[in-house]
Amino acid sequence: MTTALISPIRPYVRADPRWRIAAVSLAVGAGHRADREGHRGLAHLSEHLVMRHRPTAHGPDLFAWLEGVGGIAEAHTWPDHSAFTLLVPPAAVGEAIQRFAAAMPGPAAQQVMAEEIDKIEEEIDALGPGRGFPWGLAAAALYGGDPVPADGFGLRADLRRLSVEQVSVHQRAHYVPVNSALAVVGDIRPRQVQRLIDQVYAGSSAPPAPGAAPAPRAGTRTVRRPGEPPAVLLAYPMPDLHQDPASYLATVMLTAVVARRVQATVPSPVRIGFRAGMFGAAFHARHADLALAHVRGGPETAHSALRGYVDRVLLQVGAGPVHRSEMERAADTLRLHLLEDLDGPDGHASMAARAALLWPAVGPPHHLTEQIRVLPPDAVSRAAERLTAGPVAEIRVIGSPP
Repeated sequence: MTTALISPIRPYVRADPRWRIAAVSLAVGAGHRADREGHRGLAHLSEHLVMRHRPTAHGPDLFAWLEGVGGIAEAHTWPDHSAFTLLVPPAAVGEAIQRFAAAMPGPAAQQVMAEEIDKIEEEIDALGPGRGFPWGLAAAALYGGDPVPADGFGLRADLRRLSVEQVSVHQRAHYVPVNSALAVVGDIRPRQVQRLIDQVYAGSSAPPAPGAAPAPRAGTRTVRRPGEPPAVLLAYPMPDLHQDPASYLATVMLTAVVARRVQATVPSPVRIGFRAGMFGAAFHARHADLALAHVRGGPETAHSALRGYVDRVLLQVGAGPVHRSEMERAADTLRLHLLEDLDGPDGHASMAARAALLWPAVGPPHHLTEQIRVLPPDAVSRAAERLTAGPVAEIRVIGSPP
């Protein structure tokens, strides 16, 4: 009698021979929010080390193997998860799956750690004194926490103090199949790939329940960032995509409506943006996502008037109804962005793995396009009402010479 193997990892397998290539994407439920005081940058470093893993002491690491088979890779550390995607010839899919499985709990060599910390410091330097657009400041002001490491790159001093054992403990705790999702998309044989996933990740554990989202709060914060131009940001909490996908999607659509209306009311050359998602990327976070309005440059009067501009437009939209043409334009824009991500094997696999990990109740990512299509006409107005009635954090960035 043969016992069926049950994989504890959340799999997504989709065949599409159009692409004549395949993508293997791994999402792990540990991002930079898992970092603790004194360990800022641990999640980011772990992401780097997965890409340097060697299955054997003298074998090629992941990057060297990819070069040999003609593949490419990308990896990112997000607030709630870390994502890894390999684009490889179909014949290399099996080894890509096995390499990801071997790399998850893999210990790091001290020399490799030092090399990757050097690379992270180069990334920090490349962002400049202000560390890029301050999405982390908005999240920290709205939900609490330290705004300095909220961009996820880490702190130099903390990175330099990390030990091999600390990295290994982090990976053993988080880089496990029950806390991960794996998507394989492209010119593949689905049953064969599914059998391999079951064999490689055999087990019977249930996935852990997601943690509770921190409660949003109102607040005002002034931050001095050397070398940054002055800016004002307004941060609003978004609904949970997993628990209330319709409200989340309506809020993402709302940002397109508000951005267009607000920009029409401000004097040139002032530019006001209104975007959804952590780091401006909707569908990339499980908890504590946010919608963000911001103004940069222009006269100080535009900075002080940002709240008034946005409040007036939110009240207008909330009073409804949003004109059908405006609603359709926002929905089409959102659907096109989603379809663009799903149009290639790497984007499709990356989004499918994220969906399986962060919002499994919603279903595969292409289900979102249908949910957008059937949103009721007053959905955007209700989303505006929620934002005007809820907490908002205001952040003033004061620039100064570096």
